[in-house]
Amino acid sequence: MSKAAKEYLEDLFRVMHKFRRMQKHEVIKDLSKGEFYMLMSIYESACGSEQQGEEAPGIIVSELAHKLMITNPAASKMLRNMEKKGYIVRISDPADRRLTYIALSEQGKNLIGCVWKNIQALALQALERMGEQDTEELIRLLNKLFQIIEQQKEEKVLY
Repeated sequence: MSKAAKEYLEDLFRVMHKFRRMQKHEVIKDLSKGEFYMLMSIYESACGSEQQGEEAPGIIVSELAHKLMITNPAASKMLRNMEKKGYIVRISDPADRRLTYIALSEQGKNLIGCVWKNIQALALQALERMGEQDTEELIRLLNKLFQIIEQQKEEKVLY
């Protein structure tokens, strides 16, 4: 790897790290970062089910744990905390009482809606400040980077 390529890679990772370090918005102050990601995963699961025409009332704990790459006990502990805070509900499957689904409560849905509005407002303001030309260039370059990485994965270059 050339010195310039190594420096670009370090710069890219530094910028990505800055984005990861950005503080959560105050609207989610009573959730840990992990709980917030779990809440988002439950929300995304519900949206995916609706789009595919499925009628699952939620997601099961093992699927959620797998999605977040955590153990089932860790997921269960986080879910208990979020249930106490009123963000999720547990729904028993009437056909199989051993199955329990996790879904967002009304409070959880309201929180996600509020967070999305805040994220969209923040992003729109940032993009407006960047300007149309820089925004288009950023999107073009991110798409190009994505396509190159996907191509490398298909070619097994990364493995």
